[in-house]
Amino acid sequence: MGEGELSIGGGGPIRVLVADDHPVVRTGLAAVIAQEPDLLLVAEAENGERAVALFRERAGRIDGWVNNAAVNLPDLLVAARHERIEEQLDVNLLGPILCARAVLPVMLEQKAGVIVNVSSVAAERPFRGQAVYAATKGGLESFTRALALYLLSDKAAFMTGSVPTSEGGDVQG
Repeated sequence: MGEGELSIGGGGPIRVLVADDHPVVRTGLAAVIAQEPDLLLVAEAENGERAVALFRERAGRIDGWVNNAAVNLPDLLVAARHERIEEQLDVNLLGPILCARAVLPVMLEQKAGVIVNVSSVAAERPFRGQAVYAATKGGLESFTRALALYLLSDKAAFMTGSVPTSEGGDVQG
């Protein structure tokens, strides 16, 4: 789970919380979310759309979007609970797909914009117990390439690579 803040002109900050739709997270944050109208769980389709609308309303345009949420719940696949598998799929793969779907119409209308999907070295070199996590990050990389092919037909730029992080992993973009 990660939280970020973006200040746009004099319009005040927009705070976006990237998390999953797991009942424990939802229950724990319910009171905070009720009092913070700009605090969004963007792994839900309607909140990705709401985040896009808020950003656009306050800034007039969206030049970039970063999908950086991740949940890694190591389990041997035979022992993994369905809920833990689903949580990783929702946050690591479905959330970025839904957010990209929400922000793309704005960027296509502007004829400009960048989407960065943060992956993991685990997509290519997973550790024991990371079958689901690695699959979600591999799926995210494949989605990113497929999206780039679609956008290249619209004369958009695309670059991929990895940057070492302080935690020993890589950031894929």
